[in-house]
Amino acid sequence: MSSSKIWQYGIPFMIFILGGSFGLREFTELRYRYKRTNEYILRKDLQEEGIKMKQPNEITLEKEYEKLKTVCKIM
Repeated sequence: MSSSKIWQYGIPFMIFILGGSFGLREFTELRYRYKRTNEYILRKDLQEEGIKMKQPNEITLEKEYEKLKTVCKIM
């Protein structure tokens, strides 16, 4: 009777755990592989449409904080 529980619950559980591990590895690999290329393609497409985007190094936390301070002083 205990061997049937191993086949019924144990083996499918182990297959699920090991298969999930390999599946997650493949998904994360795809995410990191195409992470940088999508950003450049998006920027290029937006510039072709006439939308100007700021460079990531132009926007800093300090600059945004200063903008927020000036807006809050007005109110």
